[in-house]
Amino acid sequence: IIQVLTLIVKSLLCVEPIHKDLGKLITSLSRALTDAAPDVKRQSAVCIQQLCSSEHFKSSIHLYMKQLVKPLLENMFHQRAKVRQDTLGGLAAVVKSCGL
Repeated sequence: IIQVLTLIVKSLLCVEPIHKDLGKLITSLSRALTDAAPDVKRQSAVCIQQLCSSEHFKSSIHLYMKQLVKPLLENMFHQRAKVRQDTLGGLAAVVKSCGL
């Protein structure tokens, strides 16, 4: 499922986005961040970084900040350093796109 989400994010970065579907995408990514598999957590954080770097979504990410920050912060205590590293990148991207 995370591979499908990754493809969706990559395709949305190339076209004019449909903002009504952004909420569904963010919900899916925030749930994937709480998955037990470390690779799913990492890929979700990378997808969030890509969304936040997109000019199309920068202005809308702040609406979903709470939904993204909570699972990202929980992953900062994960036992794997790579998960923590990607999570920190995702968290930084969210905060930066919100202008904080």
